[in-house]
Amino acid sequence: MAEDIQQKSVESYFVELEVPEEKKEKVLMAITDMIYSRNKRIIELERVSDNDKRDYLLKIIQEKENLIKEKINKVLVGEEEEITYDY
Repeated sequence: MAEDIQQKSVESYFVELEVPEEKKEKVLMAITDMIYSRNKRIIELERVSDNDKRDYLLKIIQEKENLIKEKINKVLVGEEEEITYDY
């Protein structure tokens, strides 16, 4: 359950999805904001005791996890050519 869900770093996704060195910069720009948002939800989850709210947050976190992995895979296969990072 929530005890298994932890914050993740960009590097952990690089390792998990075996991102090649030459693609890391592009992947980094594509997912940094997404990972930050996911990790913020985990912090929120840690503070919530209401089961309905926890279930809601767990669903959002899983959706974000899926979107991050999908985005990385798109970058790796060349479907995401133009990536802009808003500083």
